Amino acid sequence: MQKRVAIPLGVLAFLLVAVLLALFVGLPWAKNKAMGIVSEKLGRDVVAEGGIHLAWTWPPGLRIEDLRIANADWSDEPWMAKIETVEASLDVGALTSGNIRIPDLNIVDPWVLLQRNEEGIANWQFKALKSEPSQEKGPSQIPIFEDIDITGGKVLYRAPDQQFTASIPQIQGALTEKKTRLSAEGEIVDSPFSVNVEAGGIAEIQTPDNPFPIDARLDFGNLQASVAGKLAISGDAEDNQLQLKIRGQGEPPLVAVLTGAPAPDLPSYQLNATVDQTDPQRWALDTLNSEFGDSRLQGTGLLDLSGDRPYIKLDADVPQLDIAALQELAPEQNAPAGEASETPSDGKSSDSKSADTNTGLDLTALAGIDADVSIDVQAFQGMDAPVENALLNLSLKEGRLRIDPLSGQIAANELALTADLNVNDVPVTGQISVKADQVDLSQTAQALELEARPPGKLWLDATLNITGQPVAENDLFLPSLGQVRLAPTKLRFEAPSLAASIDATLQTVEGSRLKIDAQGSYRDSPFELDFLGDSPLALRDPERPYSLQATVNAADTRLFAQGKITEPLTQQTLDLRFEIEGPNPERLAPLLEFPLPDLPPYSLAGQLYRKGDEIKVTDFAGEVGDSDLSGDAELNLAGSVPKIDAKLNSDYLDFDDLGGLIGAEPDTGAGETVSPQQQREAAAREESDYLFPREPLNIEAATGAMQADIEYRATRVETDILPLDELYFQVNIGNDRLEIKPLEFNLGKGDIHLELSFDTGRVPIAGSLEGEVRRIDLKRVLAPFDIADESLGQVGGRMRFWMRGDSIYDFLSSADGGLLLVMTGGRLDSLLIELAGLDITESLAALFGNADSVPIDCAYLDLPVKNGIASIETALIDTSDTLFLADGNIYFASETLNVVIEPRPKDFSLLSLRAPVHVEGKMQDPSFIPGGALMGRGIAAAALAAATPIAGLIPLIEPGTGEGSTYCDGLTEAIDRARK
Repeated sequence: MQKRVAIPLGVLAFLLVAVLLALFVGLPWAKNKAMGIVSEKLGRDVVAEGGIHLAWTWPPGLRIEDLRIANADWSDEPWMAKIETVEASLDVGALTSGNIRIPDLNIVDPWVLLQRNEEGIANWQFKALKSEPSQEKGPSQIPIFEDIDITGGKVLYRAPDQQFTASIPQIQGALTEKKTRLSAEGEIVDSPFSVNVEAGGIAEIQTPDNPFPIDARLDFGNLQASVAGKLAISGDAEDNQLQLKIRGQGEPPLVAVLTGAPAPDLPSYQLNATVDQTDPQRWALDTLNSEFGDSRLQGTGLLDLSGDRPYIKLDADVPQLDIAALQELAPEQNAPAGEASETPSDGKSSDSKSADTNTGLDLTALAGIDADVSIDVQAFQGMDAPVENALLNLSLKEGRLRIDPLSGQIAANELALTADLNVNDVPVTGQISVKADQVDLSQTAQALELEARPPGKLWLDATLNITGQPVAENDLFLPSLGQVRLAPTKLRFEAPSLAASIDATLQTVEGSRLKIDAQGSYRDSPFELDFLGDSPLALRDPERPYSLQATVNAADTRLFAQGKITEPLTQQTLDLRFEIEGPNPERLAPLLEFPLPDLPPYSLAGQLYRKGDEIKVTDFAGEVGDSDLSGDAELNLAGSVPKIDAKLNSDYLDFDDLGGLIGAEPDTGAGETVSPQQQREAAAREESDYLFPREPLNIEAATGAMQADIEYRATRVETDILPLDELYFQVNIGNDRLEIKPLEFNLGKGDIHLELSFDTGRVPIAGSLEGEVRRIDLKRVLAPFDIADESLGQVGGRMRFWMRGDSIYDFLSSADGGLLLVMTGGRLDSLLIELAGLDITESLAALFGNADSVPIDCAYLDLPVKNGIASIETALIDTSDTLFLADGNIYFASETLNVVIEPRPKDFSLLSLRAPVHVEGKMQDPSFIPGGALMGRGIAAAALAAATPIAGLIPLIEPGTGEGSTYCDGLTEAIDRARK
């Protein structure tokens, strides 16, 4: 070590001494001889373009002007160094003892070019200095410099991948028997720096086994570094021990100097370590303590260069690791994402070295070292996944990388990875295994701060075989990794709360495509999944569409999807063709955690697109029950709840298919399409004693889970009760409200216009219903009941109700409001004949007597409702000879009625032939009993009360009528005559 240090300094000292002696003797050839010897020592030309001059002082000195040292022969620059002036003095007396002592050395404006070529050869590697120096004992060849002063220095560094310039206006120092001193300041890559070194002198260097003390400090921009300790310069390295300290924050300019890359903006960092050199090529790091941002690391390390391969050992304990801060250090990808090399039809890459051209982590760089690494991380910061208690055990020997294990916990769930890879060749080959045992999905989702909290547990045992075949596309993660094959991998999912148990097998087929086969049960129903998609490695490229096709059978529902997903891990962009069929959409609500309607069996197909938070379903068509359905829909997920906009159409609607929306039982007769569940519900309803559906409509769940604007039109409607010609409604859901405005039926040449509103923000739910009945031709309405065409005429009316609850029964039993209806036309004799078929002949005979064919002039009903009780305020039918009145109550809560119908003949001769009828009992099976009396107000009061509302209702029977209309004009006169 002594000789290696002495050579460069000795060359400089020899130059000075040789020139001084040449000047003393006054021989020009001596000057040239001295410069030649120096050139020979360096293997480069050394010239003094400005001449060499002797200073006749004591001690004697010299001045060399424009001193130049030639560059390496491979460089385009002719000179490696140029110095404007070198001034030095020589202690002649020291020469008698074999020592070289330079009392003063002044160097002005030195310019130095440091270069490295494409082969990595540096221009400061002098060929003539590579031979082993002489081992002969003798006086010191290390010159003594008592005072060194360098001003105006500049150093340029040039390499193929980096370059920088250092300006050093001042360097001062000394190298004596007892101490070494150096101080310098300047600027490198636009950042100021200063260096201060205090160390032992030549005596320590020359004394074997005598530790050489050193204390050095570097300030470079925002970086501070210091080294203090002892070095065995001339003896064995067993006593070398240094204390290393580094700290800083921000953009360290040293990174730009060493790498040529832009410096990252770092958080605060510091490193403290004891470096022990127990062998000339063996360094140990003891008591290593470092901080990087919020990261903390403690441990020990070893670097051994004594063998054929460098060996690294690290044992570290990391109380906390700041992942976000470490990600700032990751180099940016230079290649555009998503670009893939062309792949021939045989599936093999057209360029077997394509991996070499990609950016990312190259594992083959590890092939040249051996290592044993053990890192224990207790906690992580800045990660989306809250990982803790991570452990990494890694060994690397002769290009064989083994990891056993890389493990960690997410929400107390243990995950483990093992690997055995051969990193000697490109592509890398080997095997990676991943295991997870009883991962609690709900805890994991909560730890990841996901809104969805899926129940159940997951088991996974996966094996990845890395084949060594070159990849067929750019690999953004591991460019040296060969094609990955997923061996048949077992996955199990269990969720008792969902009555779910699913076993899946995952593997790669057809080269590298991913296939998933899953079987099991979900909510006690069979579940199956058949999935085929692109290679799992394609998931890493967010810009590349991921192709797939999948069939899912769950909850007796089959879903088929085929298309492409961009950003598949987040599912932000979808383009899928889908087909779905099942017994009832409501069965999927627990799986999707989204309310769905209760409908009969359905089958739909369409195109699904997603871009960010917007999802569109276009051109979908199919059948729901016996009805067809088509249209478009949009779902926006950007708000706090999903927002649905849809326009739906049916050319044909079987109205019974909508029964589930209001809790009504479906028609299960011949030709009807119903699910087994709906058949069971219909059978149960048939055996029930209740008339009105009591099943909750779940309005509150819908208004709390979504916002919606839905428009629906059916151009042809079929019902078993009413001859509807067309149905149209608009549904608006949001802000704790559900509104159906309007709900319109075309019925019997007229129409019914309704508006419904529900406020789910109130407890219980508050609802309202307003509507008009316009020009309904009852002859058409009641045609399905085989009632004669002449029995009934046209009906019109208005209604308004307020109600509370969450079922049809709740709404009726709590209703407040009223109904007004008026009818004109029809004939009483036909009505009698048809009603006689109801097996109440005796009652009808008492009520109507032996009526001939009598036309109905006007019929009117005023039905106020309060607390679910409808009181017949006014009910009458006016014919040419009799006024029929009704009085009583209808009780929706108990589903009973108590009504009396009483005839008031206009001709006294008919009184003996007419008598009241009492209707009472359950609505489903009422009793008709002759006799009884009106319970309400008198006949005249009823008629007078009806006169004004009737006038307002007449336009609802016939358009263009109003004031002056002859409809029901004789009603008041008929009542007055009946009173007499």
